[in-house]
Amino acid sequence: MGFFAVLRDEPEDNFDVIACHLNLWSLGGLFGHRVFLFDVGLRLKNKQERGLTKIRLAIPFGTDKESLEDLHDLMLNQSSARLIFGKPVTIDGSTIDYEGGVQVLVANISSNESQLHTELSDLGKGYSLWTIKISPSIKSGEECYARVRFELRNLGRAWVWKRSGLAKTGALVDLRVADVRQAVSEWNALEDQIVPIQGINVFVISPASLQFRATSPSFHYMRLLEGRVWEPYLRRSSDFRRSAKLVIFEWRNNAGSQVDPAHPFRVLLDLSYEFGLLPLGNHLLTAVLVLIGLLAAYYAVHHVVEVMTMGLATLSTLKLQLTAGAAIVLISWFARNYGPMKAALNAAKKLFLRLERFVYKA
Repeated sequence: MGFFAVLRDEPEDNFDVIACHLNLWSLGGLFGHRVFLFDVGLRLKNKQERGLTKIRLAIPFGTDKESLEDLHDLMLNQSSARLIFGKPVTIDGSTIDYEGGVQVLVANISSNESQLHTELSDLGKGYSLWTIKISPSIKSGEECYARVRFELRNLGRAWVWKRSGLAKTGALVDLRVADVRQAVSEWNALEDQIVPIQGINVFVISPASLQFRATSPSFHYMRLLEGRVWEPYLRRSSDFRRSAKLVIFEWRNNAGSQVDPAHPFRVLLDLSYEFGLLPLGNHLLTAVLVLIGLLAAYYAVHHVVEVMTMGLATLSTLKLQLTAGAAIVLISWFARNYGPMKAALNAAKKLFLRLERFVYKA
């Protein structure tokens, strides 16, 4: 599985990660689809003589080249910045003070010049490695704050849906920071490039319909969020009716300790749907499966009777139906493995995601 980490782009790069803020959002989408966003906020200090222009990010999710978005403008917006940091902030031009007395430059992230390393990323398995271009470069001895967003295409092993049959019953969230154990083999060589994180805040924001069951370690706090209040920051509505309640969980590392491969930071969160009428999709799916089972049983009995009474003619019909079933299985296999069909399905999926993005931004 993948892990989150901040890495040096060049072996000789020398900088500190003073603070790291990670937000994993689970938001509503069309036809029961859920949209996941991963926000990364970093406070960096350049300790080398030359300017710092690039860093790398290891992401435990599958992303594509269109996934990255710079949140520079939101950081310099008074309302959004106050929501992000949960307290009053002072903004002066392109600098921000969110701790009281310390002005930090808010850096731009160039989406066009940032790069997804496809040879060290796998959309299907759910992990990504990015080089992030910082603009302007951070001068020697100076600090900056940068914040980016990834629209996730594959949740990998960091968010796993719990199921009973085909119905979703909840989710397991497993976020790991600088944890090289059990990492994908392609990332084995990244350990020496990982930069220690002095302070980390991990946030998971899920719909209120998912009930908290267990966590390790204990979270710092848990509270309710109003989806409408966060729409300007999210650049979209949190659900179609714009009435969803969101629950936020936060974890922090211990004061005075840093996060690195020798001292990784791990969060495990267990969420479940509370028994009741919702989610309605589970009940509809159960009804469809029952109906299919009844129809299958009916046709099976019907064919047995016909075979006994009509003989070979019915067997020919049954062979035709079996051939049609085999054709469906073959088409399904080609859709997953044959290049042109796979590309067509991916194009259709991207079109759906663009439509969904338009609807929820509107």
